[in-house]
Amino acid sequence: GTTVPKPFPELREQMNAEDLRQMHAKGLNPKYMQTIGFGNFTSYMERKIEQMFVDAIYPVLSKLDDLKQAAEQRQKNLETEFNDTDPHRIL
Repeated sequence: GTTVPKPFPELREQMNAEDLRQMHAKGLNPKYMQTIGFGNFTSYMERKIEQMFVDAIYPVLSKLDDLKQAAEQRQKNLETEFNDTDPHRIL
């Protein structure tokens, strides 16, 4: 096989800069420049994954909170039942 001319991270940065330079040279509207290049792509994906995680974890946390409240209520009910059935208090 052939040898790689440069390490991959260096090539990635170089090609990212080249993409941005070419789009700027072609007169791309500046508001669209944030959608060009690998660096912008990785930033977008990080934000997107984080938002998807937040959206997915909320129902889980809500369910855990509901289960905690149900368990606390059950504990309170069992303590009340235990105290009400104390043989010394029945007589």
